[in-house]
Amino acid sequence: MNIQDALCRLRGSKAQVSFLEPDGSYFVTCYEAIYENALLLLGALEDMGFRSRRLYLDLRGLRNRVTALWACWLGNVAPIQGLRSAAVHGPVVLTDTLDESFTEPHDASCGDAAAIYYHSLKSGRYGKSRAMDDGDTALLQYTSGTASSPRMAVLTGANLWEGAAASSVVTRDRVDERYLSWLPLSHIFGLVGYHLVPMWGGYGQFLIDTGAFLKNPSVWLEKCSEWGCTVTGATPFGLGLAKRALRERPEGSDPPDLSSVNVCFCGGENLDAGALFDFERAAAPYGWRPGALCPAYGLSEAAMGVSYKPPGEDIRVDRIKPQSTAIGRKLDFFGDDGADTAIERVSLGVLDECNEAVICDLEGCPLPEGHLGVIRIRGRNVCARLEPEASPPNPDADGWLDTGDLGYFRQGRLSLFARHKEVICRNGLNYPLLDIEKSASRAAGGIGIALAEATGGAVLFSADGPDGALRAAARAVSEEWGLPVAGIAKVRDLPRSVKGTVDRLALSVGWESGLYEKSALAPDTNGEDTRVDGLSCVEAALASVWSEILEIPREAVSKDSRFMEMGGDSLSLFDLAAAIERDFCVYAETADLAKAWTLSECALLVERLCVSAKSADLHLRHSGP
Repeated sequence: MNIQDALCRLRGSKAQVSFLEPDGSYFVTCYEAIYENALLLLGALEDMGFRSRRLYLDLRGLRNRVTALWACWLGNVAPIQGLRSAAVHGPVVLTDTLDESFTEPHDASCGDAAAIYYHSLKSGRYGKSRAMDDGDTALLQYTSGTASSPRMAVLTGANLWEGAAASSVVTRDRVDERYLSWLPLSHIFGLVGYHLVPMWGGYGQFLIDTGAFLKNPSVWLEKCSEWGCTVTGATPFGLGLAKRALRERPEGSDPPDLSSVNVCFCGGENLDAGALFDFERAAAPYGWRPGALCPAYGLSEAAMGVSYKPPGEDIRVDRIKPQSTAIGRKLDFFGDDGADTAIERVSLGVLDECNEAVICDLEGCPLPEGHLGVIRIRGRNVCARLEPEASPPNPDADGWLDTGDLGYFRQGRLSLFARHKEVICRNGLNYPLLDIEKSASRAAGGIGIALAEATGGAVLFSADGPDGALRAAARAVSEEWGLPVAGIAKVRDLPRSVKGTVDRLALSVGWESGLYEKSALAPDTNGEDTRVDGLSCVEAALASVWSEILEIPREAVSKDSRFMEMGGDSLSLFDLAAAIERDFCVYAETADLAKAWTLSECALLVERLCVSAKSADLHLRHSGP
């Protein structure tokens, strides 16, 4: 069975589908009506000469995107989601947002950058449904998780449906589950977890625009209460916003009833156990069930799901001894009273039904439980290939996908340790760079810090902040992690890899070759100010937005700070785009935000969008410096 079969099965379903759109409008429909509208959209595309087998979806409206996805699947067209800048040069683009670069009409059958305006399509006839085989491409989802540069995960119709079926394991017999989500449909987590999974069981679903949630985090909890939601999900950042909304609830307002929520999946990079427990404590007085919060692990290449904590179980946290973190070696764990130097990792539960996973050493040999290694997965939900294809192929000839993640099994549960390329190896041990950089940044007053490996130990690099702050960061790395520090360096600009992350290899080579001046690790200068003044009004407003999303001090953000280095990830880029729309009344593509590396460059992007939109009166939510 594939995704097209599933749509046909839902053709007569009256199950409720609700939308809270970006403009605040509310709309209720059913699967039967979506099916009919999708066929009409397919007919309109055919009438204007659309003949491509791929269509890039640049759609902000939730109903528009759902209708377009269904139309693609019914017509055996592969929708493309994700990085627009990489996709727009080839496929036809379907958009519901007009900007200065858009001119009508475009011939949908012509060459590069053909564009179709969604609201201009009109048709009085149904399009022709084209049969989809299980192996036909049903979605091309941009991802950089397992690849060195952004690629598309080529997901078949069977991949999507197997992923949805596997993730439906949390549904209960004789219970009419009700799914609610504010996660973006352009992200695999939102699409499969909260659109396809409820379709699998014919359940109702309520989709909230991500920006609407960020403007008013209470709307998630209010709708969970009003609608009797049983399954929902969030990112760690979203849980933090919801927790604050609960604690700041106005006196006299009706409290939400969260007792209906049976499952709340939580995915994202670097799950923090303390933040999960904080949310549970804040939500408990409103009926939140113990064990409802379910940490999970997934990726685009696996049609979302790999593993999840079963509902009702307690969240388990492992406390790892840093001295045991060698690939291929058995990990040692602290007890509940372990040392402060422990590396904490949240258990991500049991494997989904449709896939299997093994932990391997660097030669690809499977390792026993409790050993640290590379996570490899295989299953009916795993993508057919990456495009452009990787070398060597990933997945391999036997269907095994190298996720690029380091992890381990313990007591039958899978845990993620770090991205393989985000560790520093010293004396055979693997130190997770993101954890160390957070410690270093904290000690330095919140400035951006990058670590790279060199002869003699780690080297700390920063493009902002005074030398004293860097020296404080170096001491924290040495004292808190026991990692020798070879030196510190101020750089004009941090080199970037193809996907835009810090190129640590280039930093190491530059250090070893004498490109950077080697600074002595002298004591700090007491009282030295780490704040960089002189921000423009837009920069200052964005600095406050970054501080809100990344939960870092406002003073830690300078002109040269970089969003991804300070804790941002693929999901928080959606948070940033929505916050920019909230505060500046303009819409920024996440792909463009990913390219606007520094605060100053991000501000220039926002200013250009404001000029383009002729928004002379910017109503900024945040004040200047």
